[in-house]
Amino acid sequence: MLLPFSIMVVIGTGAGRWWLARPRWAGMATGLGVVAVAMAALAAATATTSVAALTLAVAIAGLGLSWAALTSTDAATAALPMNQQGTAAGGVNTAAQIGTAVGVAALLTLATALNNDPVSGRGYTAAFLAAAITAGAVALTLATRRPRLAVTG
Repeated sequence: MLLPFSIMVVIGTGAGRWWLARPRWAGMATGLGVVAVAMAALAAATATTSVAALTLAVAIAGLGLSWAALTSTDAATAALPMNQQGTAAGGVNTAAQIGTAVGVAALLTLATALNNDPVSGRGYTAAFLAAAITAGAVALTLATRRPRLAVTG
């Protein structure tokens, strides 16, 4: 199930030149919006949802994540001198990895706490819904507030 996610991250990152030619907030907002839609689709999944539909939702999440990650890393490093950008990108990547670990742990804790009936999958639904709401809220904030991000010269 993770292979389609990873493949779409690679494909989405390949579209980087297109995203980097636009305002960075747009790439972050669009990417997180796509992640929110994918998480909502997973939250709506039931025991009868096809494997193909689940795989598609996971793949779409990978695509959105690649757009958000690419543009946010570029925004975090663009204003720095070239000789400091690698270190800054490493710091951004480290923060992203820690955030991912903490986020997954929180969502799995929520899923486990609410999953007293494994057949219903209520806990997993709540966790995917929480992920959708979080990604959607950040995407909406980026889209409506249009933060001033560094511009490469």
